[in-house]
Amino acid sequence: MNYVYICSDDNDRLDSVLEFMTSSNIFSLITEVRVFSNKNYSTELISNIIVKIGEKLEEEAFSDIKTIINKSYVFFFSVREFKQTSLKTIGLVFKILFCKECAKWLEKYDAIGINFKKVKTFEFYGNTWWTSNRHIKNLPEKQKNIKTWIFTDNGSYLSYKDNICKFLEPIQPKIVQKPLPPTPDYRTVQMNKTYKIKPDKPLNNPWLIKSKKPDPRIKFPDKKNAMDLFTTKKNVEAIYPIYVYLHIHTVPNWAEYTTMVYTAIKQSGLLDVAAKIIVTGEGNYIQKITEIIKHPKAQVIFYKDEVIDEAKTFFMIKELSSKENFFVYYMKICSTEFLKKDYYIDFLRLVMYMNIYNFDVCIESLNKYDTCGILLSEKAADGKVIPAYAENIWWSKSQYIQALSEDTELKHWIGLGKEKRMLSFWQTNVKHRKTTYTADQYFSKPLHNYETPLEIK
Repeated sequence: MNYVYICSDDNDRLDSVLEFMTSSNIFSLITEVRVFSNKNYSTELISNIIVKIGEKLEEEAFSDIKTIINKSYVFFFSVREFKQTSLKTIGLVFKILFCKECAKWLEKYDAIGINFKKVKTFEFYGNTWWTSNRHIKNLPEKQKNIKTWIFTDNGSYLSYKDNICKFLEPIQPKIVQKPLPPTPDYRTVQMNKTYKIKPDKPLNNPWLIKSKKPDPRIKFPDKKNAMDLFTTKKNVEAIYPIYVYLHIHTVPNWAEYTTMVYTAIKQSGLLDVAAKIIVTGEGNYIQKITEIIKHPKAQVIFYKDEVIDEAKTFFMIKELSSKENFFVYYMKICSTEFLKKDYYIDFLRLVMYMNIYNFDVCIESLNKYDTCGILLSEKAADGKVIPAYAENIWWSKSQYIQALSEDTELKHWIGLGKEKRMLSFWQTNVKHRKTTYTADQYFSKPLHNYETPLEIK
């Protein structure tokens, strides 16, 4: 006997959940679907469905689960736990957990879920799990916490860890989970600290074009000062370590853009004060990336023959935020949305000036604000209006990131904090993807100070 319990306060989302479930190849093995909802609901998708109307949905569902006495397996899913996540994520949950192997695993383990973790308590991601009648007998009648009800002191639990794509061996609630070893497909290239680096050639100033003459489009009040822009290093003492994350899309001219950014990071002094610079990208280009960014602090992370998308990079930052305090600069290098190469170079120079050369201002701002950057605007995503920085480039800190959604696949993830203070140093009415924006329009001018809620016309 196999039962599915679903708690729902959103009928539209419930429709999507049932579609994912009925499309599974094991749906024919489900004896009955029991929905606990605060609204009337009916569907033609499933014939063996019982809908119960109530208020305390999870508590009522758990009480009903306790009444099952025959040998059974139970799948529990709460729609409200996935209210802020994308349908793609919900589909992935069903793809992972709605499989024939679960019955086999439940012969050995008491419950199965995704991303077992310990925050203040033990829980599975989305409070979604499989269990068996054998374990149900040991569960308490009353629930102090709906997310921890499934766990008992002597139980054994199996967790699917999505960032390494495999099920882990049993986790005992009273045992602290140890760091997980990487899978064979996951590789980290770490420059050895004793690695002998050849003396650097004179660094090309990012403000010069290939002919090494000043860019004719740039008109500075003081050209000499402009040429020395990145050669005057700043000494900054931060209370937390500083991590720089560069996410590289290997589009045309990516190596040139990456060289420009890394040169600015070195010449501004940011590399000197940073604890580590982490680079993510495509595994096929690992050799070229390590040739460009050659430094003991550099760490290049990639999946073999697979692109590490922004969601995976955000997941790394999110995971680190639960372990230590830090400041972080995240920058995506990608020109695919820009009509011309010159437009993207103009944009890069603006970013380098505001976020990299002025990194000391950014770090000081994080004492008061949760994030800072440039070109802050309101974006529509997943039915919400979310503040976002242009091209997803920003500074932030671990205390804020730790409280963000675990669904890093959401667009404009950094703007999803419930209570946030976001600062922008520079705002324009220019569509940077479609037009030029020369440095004389911002160089040596006072910084703007816009913060959320936005007051930008």
